[in-house]
Amino acid sequence: MAIVVFQEGSTFRGKLKTLSKAIVVEEYKNHFDVPAFNVGNQEEFHYLVACQVKAVLKDGVFLCHGIDDQGRCNNIAHPAIGRIIIEFYYISDTGLARKFPAEFKKTIPLKALALVLTCIHNCLEEYEEGYRVKKSFSRQMYSRTYDAMIALIDSVLGDPYHADKLRRNLKNWAQIGSLAMAPKPAIGGRPLKFVAKLD
Repeated sequence: MAIVVFQEGSTFRGKLKTLSKAIVVEEYKNHFDVPAFNVGNQEEFHYLVACQVKAVLKDGVFLCHGIDDQGRCNNIAHPAIGRIIIEFYYISDTGLARKFPAEFKKTIPLKALALVLTCIHNCLEEYEEGYRVKKSFSRQMYSRTYDAMIALIDSVLGDPYHADKLRRNLKNWAQIGSLAMAPKPAIGGRPLKFVAKLD
């Protein structure tokens, strides 16, 4: 699987990016809009959006999702992460969970997680100017970001409290993905017959 994930061609990355773009725009929509903005010009609007996007990109804030009941950050828990993982690795006809079911059955491989986090980063970076400017999702451009995501995952896993939460998320996403990927039972059985009441 490592060869597929890390030495993949542009088609694999392109499919991940295409799927992720729509999910990122939907899941991070509050960062692409300025609700209180009702005066000013387009340039000012773009500046405000750019500030919001840069703020969420700083230090990986875009990967967090609120706080838990102990008042601690939910690292690597943003809903976009789970959605992309499930749709790309499980539901997609070419998903890696179909090709490597043993690796994806009980959890998400950490390198596959890092690739999704890197792609989300790439999608958000496209809005750093306050409007979308296409950025290539190439191995050359994003290998440092990918390595930083691996380091981030390792740091979360190095803390017992946060490691437990991340492992639960990985297990949960794998279970949901496996259910979504499972073949649906055929609709069949005996033929249906309806009788009209002709009185």
